[in-house]
Amino acid sequence: MRKQIQTSKYSEVERGFGRKHDITIEEVKACNAFANFSDIEVLEIIETIKSFTTIVHDCYQRKKLYLKR
Repeated sequence: MRKQIQTSKYSEVERGFGRKHDITIEEVKACNAFANFSDIEVLEIIETIKSFTTIVHDCYQRKKLYLKR
């Protein structure tokens, strides 16, 4: 039996799922953990996040295809 996912009171845009552009350097630096990072370091973080999300999305799509069989 599948668990039902609770829906959030926030919209996709408010949760960041409706983004149409990459996260900015300023948005990353707004997080206290990254406030003192250089712009180059933040760009590396952004690229890492993009790579990670691509991998996760690919895994999700493969699992979805597998479950359809």
